[in-house]
Amino acid sequence: MLRRPDYAITHLNIGLAQLRQSDYATAVNHLRQALESDRHSAATHIVLGIALHAQAAPYLGREAHMRAKIQQAVDHFQQAMQISPDLVDGHNNLGNSLLAQGKIDAAIGHYRTAVHLDSGIAEVHHNLGKALFLQRNMKEAIAHLRQASKLKPHHEAARVNLQKALALQAE
Repeated sequence: MLRRPDYAITHLNIGLAQLRQSDYATAVNHLRQALESDRHSAATHIVLGIALHAQAAPYLGREAHMRAKIQQAVDHFQQAMQISPDLVDGHNNLGNSLLAQGKIDAAIGHYRTAVHLDSGIAEVHHNLGKALFLQRNMKEAIAHLRQASKLKPHHEAARVNLQKALALQAE
């Protein structure tokens, strides 16, 4: 039920601004308030998932806290996918959180869906290439890392990961 759409949009925008400033706790607070008004906003679920995933980084070394934040992110990405299954950002970010949980096959499935939905996004190809690299599927990893580099020539992480994959393939 949509109670106050202006309230939800206002909190979504504040949450986005706080996320850009790396103020994850404030972003999460505003995004949760946005969801109180509009539980069916796939965009808000995605942004909240991104903020929760980002919040997990400071918990490195405190595994239980980190796992809890990543699981919360996964939950919100999955809710977004139930609301709007064709969102590239939702599949890409869900893949990132699943990969952080060590669920490589599941992550690859979401990255593949994202590539299928829009094959022109370098970051999606890079993420799929990274996951395939972790699976030791070098041929396919190299293809996606090359595509990421082609789409975004100055994508440093794609370039570095492509070099690693080529080196491993040569061994």
